[in-house]
Amino acid sequence: MIRIHCSNHEDADTAWRMLCSVDDDRFTPVELHLDGFGLLYQIVRLDDGSQSAVRPAAPEAHTTQAPAA
Repeated sequence: MIRIHCSNHEDADTAWRMLCSVDDDRFTPVELHLDGFGLLYQIVRLDDGSQSAVRPAAPEAHTTQAPAA
């Protein structure tokens, strides 16, 4: 999978528009990352050829507590 890092939301919008011009047979799903934030969403192509964004799943909860002995 291709990963694109953007410095701001304007760059992310530009990447989205750029990917719209890629032919379906050459398109590869893309992870779009925002510097200082992380993964914004994944850009995919649907069966009808339209481009869509898939939001990442919520990260697993982490705990700092040690298990009870």
